[in-house]
Amino acid sequence: VYDPRGQITVAPVTPAPRPSSLEATRLGILNNSKWNASKLLRRVVAQLEVVHSFSSVRHYSKTSF
Repeated sequence: VYDPRGQITVAPVTPAPRPSSLEATRLGILNNSKWNASKLLRRVVAQLEVVHSFSSVRHYSKTSF
């Protein structure tokens, strides 16, 4: 009987190093132009800025339709 599942070997991957802090980092916000996305993202940025001091915040837009 043939077993179609086969064997898959996957090499372990080490994730990229993470910064210890977000202070003085740049924040990029992508608005997908869906209903209320702009409102939601403005509130998310406001809450993040309470906790972190970003060097800059850039807003980008992407059309959905």
